[in-house]
Amino acid sequence: MFCDVVDSTALSMQYDPEDLREIIRSFQDACVGVVERYEGFVAQHLGDGLLIYFGYPIAHEENSERAVHAGLGIVEALDTLQPRPGLRLQVRIGIATGPIVIGDLVSAGANVEKVAVGQTPNLAARLQGLAAPNKVVISPHTYRMLGQRFECREIGVHTLKGIPEPVLVREVIRQRVRQSRFAAAHGMSVMPLVGRREEMALLEERTQQAAAGHGQVVLLRGEAGIGKSRITRALVERAGAQHAVVPIELQCSPYYNQSALFPVIEWLQEEIFSSADAVEAGQKWALLDRFLDRTTLDKTQAAPLLAMLLSVPVPTDHRALNLTPERQKQLTLQYLANLFRQLSPSPLTLTLMVVEDLHWADPSTLELIRVWMEEGAESQSLMLLTSRPEFSPPWPTQNHFTSLDIGRLPDAQSMELVRLAAGDANLSESMLQQLMKKSDNVPLYLEVLTKEIVLTNQEGASKGLSPDRPEFLDSAIPESLQDALMARLDRMNDTKSVAQVAAILGRDFDRNMLEAVWSGTREALHYGLEQLCKAELLQVRGDVAKGLYQFKHALIRDAAYDSMLKRNCETLHRQVAEVMERVFPDIAVRQPDVLAHHYTAAKDVDQAVRYWLMAGQLALKGFATQESVAHLNQGLALLANLPATPERDVRELEFRILLGHCLMTWKGYAADDVRVTCARAHELCGLVGNAPQLPIALYQLVAYNIVSGNLETALGLAKQLYAIAAHINNEDLLLEAYLTLGVIYFHLGELSQAKTNLEKCVETYDPQRHAAHMFQFGQDPAVVAQNFLVWTHWLMGRQDQALRTAEAALSLARRLNHPLSLAFALAFAGWHRIFCRDYTAAAPFSEELVQFCGVQNILIFLAHGHMMASWQAFDQGNTASGLPGMRGAIDLFRMTGAKHFLPWWEGHYATTSATADGMSQADASLTEWLETTERTGERWSAAELHRNRGVLLEKSGKPLVEAQACYRQAIAVAQQQGALAWELRATMNLASSLIAQDAKDQARRLVESLLTRVSLDLDQESEAQIDSLLAACGEAQGARPAPV
Repeated sequence: MFCDVVDSTALSMQYDPEDLREIIRSFQDACVGVVERYEGFVAQHLGDGLLIYFGYPIAHEENSERAVHAGLGIVEALDTLQPRPGLRLQVRIGIATGPIVIGDLVSAGANVEKVAVGQTPNLAARLQGLAAPNKVVISPHTYRMLGQRFECREIGVHTLKGIPEPVLVREVIRQRVRQSRFAAAHGMSVMPLVGRREEMALLEERTQQAAAGHGQVVLLRGEAGIGKSRITRALVERAGAQHAVVPIELQCSPYYNQSALFPVIEWLQEEIFSSADAVEAGQKWALLDRFLDRTTLDKTQAAPLLAMLLSVPVPTDHRALNLTPERQKQLTLQYLANLFRQLSPSPLTLTLMVVEDLHWADPSTLELIRVWMEEGAESQSLMLLTSRPEFSPPWPTQNHFTSLDIGRLPDAQSMELVRLAAGDANLSESMLQQLMKKSDNVPLYLEVLTKEIVLTNQEGASKGLSPDRPEFLDSAIPESLQDALMARLDRMNDTKSVAQVAAILGRDFDRNMLEAVWSGTREALHYGLEQLCKAELLQVRGDVAKGLYQFKHALIRDAAYDSMLKRNCETLHRQVAEVMERVFPDIAVRQPDVLAHHYTAAKDVDQAVRYWLMAGQLALKGFATQESVAHLNQGLALLANLPATPERDVRELEFRILLGHCLMTWKGYAADDVRVTCARAHELCGLVGNAPQLPIALYQLVAYNIVSGNLETALGLAKQLYAIAAHINNEDLLLEAYLTLGVIYFHLGELSQAKTNLEKCVETYDPQRHAAHMFQFGQDPAVVAQNFLVWTHWLMGRQDQALRTAEAALSLARRLNHPLSLAFALAFAGWHRIFCRDYTAAAPFSEELVQFCGVQNILIFLAHGHMMASWQAFDQGNTASGLPGMRGAIDLFRMTGAKHFLPWWEGHYATTSATADGMSQADASLTEWLETTERTGERWSAAELHRNRGVLLEKSGKPLVEAQACYRQAIAVAQQQGALAWELRATMNLASSLIAQDAKDQARRLVESLLTRVSLDLDQESEAQIDSLLAACGEAQGARPAPV
C-alpha cells in the first residue's frame, strides 16, 4: 500500500521547514497508528508518503482486506486530524496484491529498510496516482481477494507506466454489511481411488486371511498427502462390502502425543457415552457396565480399570484392585485389546481396527498395539495402521505383521487423478504438465492444486485471459501447496474464520466446543461449517447429529492455523483454555495436558505450568510414567525461560520432586537423569530456603545413592534427613529417617547401628497413621524395616528372633495387600531360609515370589525369586539349571539399574561356577568384588566374600595357608561387624582346613573359643556341622563348651 499526502508542494510553500516537519510527522503517526491496528508493516517513510506491507513479516489472514481497512482507516483518521488550526490533510491511497521479494537495502545513514522488489509495489504506486483525494483504489487481484466485503466502483481500465497489461481499477466506497452467501453447489463426492492396485490387492489378501481367523496387522507408511487415508477408506469400504465388519477407527493427534491412550479414550468416550459431557457421573458407570455386557470380559476387573481410564468414578462398594502401577497398566492394555476383539456380534464378524498417524501416537497406545499384535495372530481381526516415513515400529517383527510403503503415483495415474479433480473443466496439456511438476505426483497436492487452477481459470476466462499464457500459469498455480490451501481458505470469506478457530482446537474437533469458543452468532458458525464441508475443507465424522468434525487433511488444518497472526492464535488458545475451564470443567480433570497445551500456545506461562504439573500428576496416577515425564519436561522447559526468582524456583522444585519419582520408576534409581533431577531438586531447596520438599528431596537422593553404590554419600544425606525430622519433631519423617539410616547401616555392615534404627522405625510405626507411606514412598516402611531386621538378626546370631520377625513382616505385608511390600517380605523371608540352608522351607517363598512378581511385573524382586530358585537348585545338585539360572537372575537384576547386593550374588556365582580351568578367572572376579565393597562401602557381605575366596583357593589346589588367610580375614571382618553367622561359617571352614593338616587341637580350640565367647542361636544345619567338626577333633558327640 502506497499512501501520499495530497498537494504536499503547496504545504511546503505555506509552512516553514520546521512546521512542515511536524505536520508530516503528525500525518505519519496517524497512519502508523491505523496500520499497526491492522498488523501492517511500515517499510519506508518516503518524505510525505508511506510504503506499507500486509503479510510481511508475519503471514496474516485476509491481507488484502486488512490493507483496505487500513486505507479507509487512514482516511477517517485524517478527517479528524488538525496538525495546525484550519489545516486538514488529504491523502491518496493505492493498494495492490501479488508476489514480491523483500530484502534489506541500506540507505543514507546506514539505515536498513525492508524494500519490496517486483511488479506489485510499482502497481500500488501507480494506482495511488490515480486516486482522488481521500480515496482508496485497488488492483484487480486485490478486488478478487476482497470478495463481497466492500462496495467498490470501477473507475476505468488504465494503461500504467511499467505495467505490461491494462488494469481495471476500482475505488473502494465503504465496507459492505456482511450478507449470507449464495448456497453453494452440492459438495464434490469423495474422489475415487486412483491406481494403488498392487497395494489394494495386498490389503485385500490380508483381509481375507484375517476373516479366516488368521489375524493380521498392516502398517501403511508414506509422506503427508500421499494417500494413506484414502487407501484406508477404500479398504474399509471393500471389507464392509465383502464381510460382516465391526470398524474401530482411532486417530492419533500431534497435540496429545504424550497423553496416555488418547485415541483410545476418545473412541471409548464416543462409543459408550455419545456425549460424555452431558452424562451424569453416576450414569457413566451404568453405561460402562452395559457396554461391557457386549463382551465376555471379567467385569470385576475390566470395569474399574476402564473407569479409571475414562475418569469415571468407581462405586464405593466395588472391591479395590490393589495393583501395582505397572500391573494396572498391563491389565488395562490386556483388557482393551480383548475388548476391541470381542465387540463383534458374532464369530463370523471381522474386527477392523484402524489407527491413523502413528507418528503422533503416545507410548501407551503403541504398547497397546504391541499387545494386540502378540495375541491377535489367531483372531478374526485386521489392524490397519498409518504413519509418516519417520515412524519406526517399536515392536519386534512378527509373521502376521506387514509394512507397506506408499509411494507417489506414476505419471499416468497422476494424470487420471487430475482429470477427475478437474471435472468438466478443460485443462491444457501444458497446464497438466505444470501441475504434475509442481505437485511431485503427491495425490493431495494434485487434487488441491487442480481445484485451485479450475477456480482461477474460471475467473480468468471471464476477463478474456487465456489460461495457456505463461504469465497466467505462474499466477494460477501457487508455488507451494501451502499457497494453494491459503487461497482456498481466503475464498471462504467470513467462513474462513470458522476454519481458523476450528484449527486452534486441532484436526478433530467437537462442534459444542467450537460453539463455546466462537464469538459470532450460532447461525454464522453453522453456516460456516456447512460451507467448509461443501468446499471439502472439512468432513463430518460419523453421525452429523454428534457434531464431530475433522479437517480433510492435516495440511489443511495447518494452513488454516498458519493463516492467523501469532497474536490472534495466542488469544484464541487462551479463549479455548478458559472455555474449557468454565464450560467443560471435566476436561481440566480428565485431560489437563490439553489445557496445558492451549495455555502454552497462549504464552500464559503461569497457567501452562500449573496444568503441565497437573498433567504429570494425573499421568503418574494412571501409571503412564513416560507420559508423565513428558508433561513435566514441558513445564520445566517453560520455567527455564523465566528469570530466576524465588517464585520460579518454588514451582520448579514441585516439578523436580515429581519428576524424580517418575524417572526412578521408569528408568531406575541409578539412571543419570535421576541424578541430575534429584541434585537439582536438592539445589532448589537451598535456593528457596525452608522448603517443605527438602525431606523428600533428601529421601530421593538417599535412594539414588544407595542403589548407585554411594553409601557414604547416602549416609550423609540420611543424617540430614534425620536432623530435619528431629528438629521439627515430625514423626512421619522420623519414621523414614530411621528406615533409611537402618538400611544404609546394614549395607555398610554396621549391624548394631542398623538394628537400632530399624527397631526404632518399627516402634514408631502405627498401622493406622502410617499406612499411606506405602503409596507416598513406594513401600510400607515397617515391612521394609522388619525385612532388614530379619537379616540383621540372623547375621548377629539370633535365629529365633529372625524367624519371628520374618513371620511378622510377611503377616503385615499380606494384611496390607500392597504388591511391592509383599514382594519385599517374600524375598527376605526366602533368603533367610537359604541363609539357614533350609531349602525345603525356602522353596515355597521363591515359587510364590516368581509367580507373584511375574504377574505384577515387579522386575527387581522377580530377579530375587529366580536367584533364590537357582541358588537352591545348585546347592541341591542341579547344576544344569542352577548356574544359568543364577546368571540370568543377575542380568535381570542389573537391568533394573540396581547395584546393591551385586557383590554378594556375583561372589557366590564366581565361586559356584568356577571350573578347573577357570579358577584364576573366578579368583580375579572375587578379588574385584571385594575391592568393590571397599570402594562403595557395601561391606555387609565382605566376610562371606573372603570366605568364598578361601573355598575357591582350596578347590583350586593352592597351598592351604592361602585359603586359611582368607578364612582368618573373613573372621576378622565378621568380628568387627558383629556378624556372628559369617564368623561361624568362616570358623568352620578354617577348622576343616586345619583338620586336613592334622592340626586337630588347633581346630578344636578355634571352635571352642567361638562357642565359649558367644551364645549362638543356631539353625539345624550349623548345629550339625559344629558337632561333626568337634567329633573330627576327637570330642565326644555333644560335648560342647558352654559360653562364658
